[in-house]
Amino acid sequence: MTAGHGHLDAVDCLRRLRSSPIARIAFVTADQPYALPVNCACDDAGRVVFRTGDHSLLAGISGQRVAVEVDGYDASARTGWCVLVVGRAREITGQADQLAQRLRRLDVVPWAPGTRDRWFVVEPAFIEGRRVADPAGILAGWFPGVPAS
Repeated sequence: MTAGHGHLDAVDCLRRLRSSPIARIAFVTADQPYALPVNCACDDAGRVVFRTGDHSLLAGISGQRVAVEVDGYDASARTGWCVLVVGRAREITGQADQLAQRLRRLDVVPWAPGTRDRWFVVEPAFIEGRRVADPAGILAGWFPGVPAS
């Protein structure tokens, strides 16, 4: 692979979103930005579903614009990627519509202890992704053991 970077197409973005059980949700509450990790799942339309508890900061984001970010990397190959979903969060815990019911059937298994019985979906306004590859260290100018100036 040669040094470089580029945008991921829509199919690759969805594939990577669906492959990652962990994401970060970025949002603002009380005029402060936060980014919290969640276990999640993604459907074919790019809707990201996660669960949280009553006392989490995430319990108050319904109706807010949020960002969801997933990424991956291979440190030895110096390659990586990230996918960003920007949209509006909506609680679907008690919703009876077919979409909400289908989304709650997605495999979202929280790793953190405690009850996580509130379900949320992020309806995407847009999804974009990028990849970066610099296996020879050409672009970064960084070499192990040499401090950056």
